[in-house]
Amino acid sequence: MNELIKELWAASNEESRCPYLAFNGERCRCKAVDSETVCDAASLQLWCLDPKRYGLCHFFPNEYEHGELFWSSGLLRYVIDRSGYKVNVMVDPGIVNYYRSLVPRYINLNPQAFPPHISVVRKEMPPNLDLWGKHEGEEIKFAYSNIVHHGKVYYWLNAFSQRLEEIRLELGLPVSTQYTRPPETYTKCWHITQGNTKQI
Repeated sequence: MNELIKELWAASNEESRCPYLAFNGERCRCKAVDSETVCDAASLQLWCLDPKRYGLCHFFPNEYEHGELFWSSGLLRYVIDRSGYKVNVMVDPGIVNYYRSLVPRYINLNPQAFPPHISVVRKEMPPNLDLWGKHEGEEIKFAYSNIVHHGKVYYWLNAFSQRLEEIRLELGLPVSTQYTRPPETYTKCWHITQGNTKQI
């Protein structure tokens, strides 16, 4: 069975695989749930490899019933400033500008103070500092949803990248924190902030 899973994985491409799907070289797991839960002993279903069938999965988030995933990439940057250690993926400003334009004008949406990015490390001390800067300038491929989410303060897009999880683990950090996950949610992914409604 594992050989079949390896063949299916090798025959698929990153754009077609479910963004919540992870593969360790032997078997797959679903990152949409907290455990190593899989559908059955196979650990991989055909709907995991077909965007049109993602909705057949019991664990797939409902938001994608009315949304699509798009792909982009950005350079990885390591920064040390007054607030501490940071790792960001720089995001094409056109993505943020476009989705900000879809927010109704009656909402006073302030732009972010920093260039568009995905926060990978923020407000934490990486244990493995000997690996700090190892991947500086690497082009990171990521998927993002075209659904604009919002909470009481922030507006954002959900984003997905297994490579960023690998980089955090390499630095001795957990896969995610409250600062890398979308604001005001427990969704297991990254985010691209569109703006905020703070009183300035």
